[in-house]
Amino acid sequence: MQDKFLTMWKTIILALLILSACTSNGNIDTYSEAERHRVDSIVRSSRDTASLQQALELFKSEGNKLGEVYAYRELGRSYRNAGKFDQAVQAHKVGLEIAQQICDTMQIVQALNNIGTVYRRMGLLDDAASWHYQALTWCEEWSDKTTDIALKNRVISLNGIGNVHLSMGSSDIAMQAFREALKGETRLGSATGMAINYANIGALIEEKGDIDSARWYYSQSLKYNTESGNTLGIALCNNHFGRLSEMQGDLESASKEYGKAYDILLGGTDKWHWLQSCTALARISIQQSRHAQARKYIDEGLEVAEEAGSLEHLLDLTLLKYRLCRAAGDYSEALTWLEKHKDISESIAAE
Repeated sequence: MQDKFLTMWKTIILALLILSACTSNGNIDTYSEAERHRVDSIVRSSRDTASLQQALELFKSEGNKLGEVYAYRELGRSYRNAGKFDQAVQAHKVGLEIAQQICDTMQIVQALNNIGTVYRRMGLLDDAASWHYQALTWCEEWSDKTTDIALKNRVISLNGIGNVHLSMGSSDIAMQAFREALKGETRLGSATGMAINYANIGALIEEKGDIDSARWYYSQSLKYNTESGNTLGIALCNNHFGRLSEMQGDLESASKEYGKAYDILLGGTDKWHWLQSCTALARISIQQSRHAQARKYIDEGLEVAEEAGSLEHLLDLTLLKYRLCRAAGDYSEALTWLEKHKDISESIAAE
């Protein structure tokens, strides 16, 4: 535990040293708002990894460091949504290095938070916390604390910290972070941001077993996701409602909600969240003794999880495959999947 705190403080001190270097030398970026708009337009019009790579090469040929930062940021997000976590971390770290070279504070904070999010999805919570706390350090120490962009970056940092502590079981710290983040998103008038934090608070309340209150918070999240047209957020709310119904033993309602999320995300680029609904449908199908249906979802999920390298989902799916084989009386095959589950569990523990 002491080593974890030492590592975290070292990363925060490093962030402060870099921040100090930016403020003490004259190497502050001088990109105009028009140039930022041009760069942002090019990057956001690039819909896939290949087009983002093309945009990156364009900016490199121009010697446009700001453009490179934006391109690496979106490449990292694209890789993350596809479950290609190693490539996502690499892209964000290169973007972070360039952002530090031009002392672009907002892009530095975004890169730090993006790296933290990837590590969180990989299940590497100590690393995730370290990067999110670095981001928050930049937000707290930088002179700009009043603009919408500065407030948004601080809120994202708090949200990341809250999610890490949620995963670690530190519910009081997580709740404090989420409520502070919700306050900031409300001030910004961000429907998507409010939806995210209502859902996060709902998850904490759900952990305490208060299903009715959790359902209210998830309903608020669905309201704001619908208002902003956020289909991913709507799908996540369907997953939340499905989980609550499953907890109450209403498997039919749970299956319908998980099915809505599955259909929304099927064929999209966000494989990580699609795997959540796919895994849930497999679990429900086993409980309902719908073995053919369960096998379909498990096999689909295993293929995508292996391609994405998502150990978290592979852990769940191999256990479900074991249970399915055991329920079907195929004990030899069941033992094979139980051993695979054990190997993945040991790999996660080692990481």
